This record gives sequence, structure tokens and C-alpha cells, in this order.
Amino acid sequence: MRFVDPSATARLDLGACECPGKPHESDWVEYRTRVSYGVLGAISVTGDLMSAKRKLLELSIVDWNLCLADGTVPEINAAAIDALDPATAERIYDAVYIAVQESQTLPNTSGARSAATSRASASRTPSRNRTPTTS
Repeated sequence: MRFVDPSATARLDLGACECPGKPHESDWVEYRTRVSYGVLGAISVTGDLMSAKRKLLELSIVDWNLCLADGTVPEINAAAIDALDPATAERIYDAVYIAVQESQTLPNTSGARSAATSRASASRTPSRNRTPTTS
């Protein structure tokens, strides 16, 4: 398909519920497993790695059951992403990043060897074939 399917998602289980009052058994985040060209563009203009990570999370997370101190589930937006515990944010980012990278890997449809496994030299400098000389 030539368009990204917005319903292609995965759920990351973050482990036992850490929400106030423990309203559920485990905390989870649902995120898109593919991102569109527009999302990649929005991420690329952020200027630095941390901003790019935050933007990717903001545009990729579609649902979660994480609660604030008052027991409410916050809207998924930049402010909520910024309020995440750093270890939690990094764990979510890692899952999203891996899914996005895997979705952008194109298979070698020709059946030919890929360039990465070629035995040929990657050097642009022509090699000299020396012929043995007799003296």
C-alpha cells in the first residue's frame, strides 16, 4: 500500500500499574507502527535529537492508560509527553523507533544479493590489476 495505514498500531506493556489507586493491572501505550512522510518531515525540522524524540512520541502515540497524580488520564500532547518520567519516555521511544525503522526496511524484491552483501569493493577508486612479470 502506498499510504500509511493509521490503524497499524502496537501496544507496549509497561508493566505493573503505577497509577494512583492502581485502577488497572498494567500500564500500556498504543502507538503507530508506521509513520507518514508528513510525520517524518515534522520530526526533521525540530533541530535537535531530544526535540525529534519528543515530536515522534507526540505524533505516534494514539492511546494510553497512564494516569496523572489526580487519577485522570491526560490527553496525548506535547505537555503530557514532556511530563513523562525520562525512563518511561525512553522505553516508549525505543519501541516506536524500532517499529518505524522496521516498517521502512524495503525487501530486495528481485531476489538478487543486496548491496550490503556484495563481495565487490565499495571503493570508487579503480583497482589496478597487476599482471605478474618475469624477469
